[in-house]
Amino acid sequence: MKDEIAAGVLGLVGLTQIAFIGLKAFGVVQWSWIWVLSPVWLPAFLFIAIVFLCLVGMGIGAIFKKS
Repeated sequence: MKDEIAAGVLGLVGLTQIAFIGLKAFGVVQWSWIWVLSPVWLPAFLFIAIVFLCLVGMGIGAIFKKS
């Protein structure tokens, strides 16, 4: 089940990336390359942000647990 979900997500990211590059190459959109390549870096950024927020939450929880 997990492999199917991972394949679906990677497929969606890959298809979106190909579509964005095609749109940029054919001049349909005038986006910056940062946004054209966003399907690659955006999931990684969101994962890092979620991990960071979890660590902050655990730190705050540890501070209140000591009190």
